[in-house]
Amino acid sequence: MQTITINATARITPGETARALRRGGKLPAVLYGHAIAAQSIAVTSSEFQRAYRSTGASTLVSLHVDSGTPVLVLVKDVTYDPITDVPIHVDFHQVNLNEEVQAEIPLHFIGESPAVKMLGGLLVRQHEFIEVRAMPDKLVHDITVDISVLDVLDRAIHMKDLQLPEGVTPVLPGETVIAKVVVARQEAEEAPVVPAADASAAATAGAAKPETGAAAKT
Repeated sequence: MQTITINATARITPGETARALRRGGKLPAVLYGHAIAAQSIAVTSSEFQRAYRSTGASTLVSLHVDSGTPVLVLVKDVTYDPITDVPIHVDFHQVNLNEEVQAEIPLHFIGESPAVKMLGGLLVRQHEFIEVRAMPDKLVHDITVDISVLDVLDRAIHMKDLQLPEGVTPVLPGETVIAKVVVARQEAEEAPVVPAADASAAATAGAAKPETGAAAKT
């Protein structure tokens, strides 16, 4: 089983703050999980971002903390800066290879829907991710959804239609709609047309009526 490696160091320096770590190009993190105590660590920010683009949250990562034995982990949670949108903290969850886990896997939509291209339909994606259960080594980076099968309006792709890898079981029911082509409808309604005579009368009445609270002229 091939995995991407991320190197980490234990955070043992007294008084070292998360802000100081980030200024030095490090990303504060925590490691926890199967049969281990939670441990504060730090990873190189650029290395993590590069690895995370390849692994996402559903691919095993080999985490090397100092000179200790590498552990297999999943990226459980990433906190982002609300302004710069760069990672500022990450949680690594060590897994037990003999226990099933639940993970969220992104859907990768490919192809072109004939119902959209030829019939003017609108593609609606009901889900961008799906929850699955699997042994850790059976998890994959993404699941492909081919929308070229949507050749008529109102046709849908359901959970049961997806080609999942062996050993991967969806949490959603089989009849759950993943994507569908619907009839494109005009949402904005035209404003009602006011006849010219009525509009003129309304304007005259409005001009004759004094403003509320205005003092009368003498």
